[in-house]
Amino acid sequence: MLTEPLSLKVYCIVDVRVGDFKIFISSVVSVYLSPLYLTSELSFFLYMSKYNFRIPKDSIPIIENFVKKTYPKSFESNLCRYFYVLEYVYLGSHNHRLVVPINRDFIVEYLKISRKNASIIIKSLCDLGILKKESSGKFGVRSSTYRLLDKSEIALSIPFEVFEHKATKNIIERRNLNRKDKMRFENTLEAQKLLHYLSSISIDNSLLSNIISNPIFPFTFLSPYRVQHKSVIEDIKQFKSKFKNIVSISQGDIFIKRNNGRGRVYTNFSVMSKEHRPYMSYKGSKMKNLDISNSQPLIFCAFLKKYCIENSIKLPKEEYEYYKELVESGLFYERFMEGDEFNPENRKDFKIAFFGSVFYTKVSKVPYELRKRFVKVFPKIYQIMDDIKIKHGNDGFALLMQEEEARIIWDEVNAPMLKEGYLCYNIYDSIVSHDIDTIREAETRLKSEFGKLGINPTFKLEVFE
Repeated sequence: MLTEPLSLKVYCIVDVRVGDFKIFISSVVSVYLSPLYLTSELSFFLYMSKYNFRIPKDSIPIIENFVKKTYPKSFESNLCRYFYVLEYVYLGSHNHRLVVPINRDFIVEYLKISRKNASIIIKSLCDLGILKKESSGKFGVRSSTYRLLDKSEIALSIPFEVFEHKATKNIIERRNLNRKDKMRFENTLEAQKLLHYLSSISIDNSLLSNIISNPIFPFTFLSPYRVQHKSVIEDIKQFKSKFKNIVSISQGDIFIKRNNGRGRVYTNFSVMSKEHRPYMSYKGSKMKNLDISNSQPLIFCAFLKKYCIENSIKLPKEEYEYYKELVESGLFYERFMEGDEFNPENRKDFKIAFFGSVFYTKVSKVPYELRKRFVKVFPKIYQIMDDIKIKHGNDGFALLMQEEEARIIWDEVNAPMLKEGYLCYNIYDSIVSHDIDTIREAETRLKSEFGKLGINPTFKLEVFE
């Protein structure tokens, strides 16, 4: 927890139109954040969802009553549009910038409405005394500017009478019906136990301060009307993506999903950036990760044997045994490396390139270098792989691989352990827990499951720190 105010100097890029040319000016600005802001207000400003809006409290009932009378048949959707435009102006208002340009083209694109309707919303907010138009724009040159008149406390989300409206009640009821559906994966016993465990994992406060210290952080305050350089926009998108997940976890907003009941299990923790994992703990204990060496090639080994048995395909025994020997020893990739590819710093890139060139590439005669190396050693196995892709499609092949991975890791190991009271979760092909005994139990069960197919994997234990 930060106890002292934090003062940051960050680089900003501002676009300026000079005649027919647009130039970008980079400058340094100071950002002052208080300890209170870092704790209670951090998610308030940056955590966004389609039902959360930051707008002046006194404006809410005024807009609600207006929208109810004006749009009785489409109350909720239009209420959200009005709230969005008001939030747009609020986010663009700062002590040094009280007049905000509203880019109608962006409003039209984002809200999926006509320019006429966008103008009606803005004019209505002015007629209601919530906004004031300060200057008129010129098409293609500058936008009209507006000032926020309501200075009341900023409220979050959609409180008050909106939840009494019939349209909102119907939507909530439909959602609740879905949640009560016992066939949904999120409502299974194992998913509920997983949710309970994930909700109990803590995030070190220093992670939030690290995020705030990132030079990109102040850009997340800018409303969409600010046009930045493309490279900056991409950096902001990536930063927000990582940050939103951390904020969700810190607020206990955990998602658990599984497609078609057979694929991978996705959670906030499975999609978490690797650099954030060391900040996670359970009651003071660091998280430990049980990883399978050469996991994806080894999963394919299991998938290949099972697929051939189920589809009465002759398994090329000599090639298969050699392939199995490589993945069991954890030396699969090394078998195909050459020259500088053996350098430790090049290993990760080689693995990604090799797996993409061999396993997830489309069926073709293009002589990719890495594919040629694999085909030279395992021509029959590669032919079976191509036949599967032709039959199921390239995406279908990838899904079949993921389903086999999920069957072993989740269905046969992680889910049963959760039901029995063990605390653990999986990141696709690995098992994570704070408890070393749980990790050892997972290793025993994984060995047993792979052993049914005659495969003896090698494991690696990693502590997230």
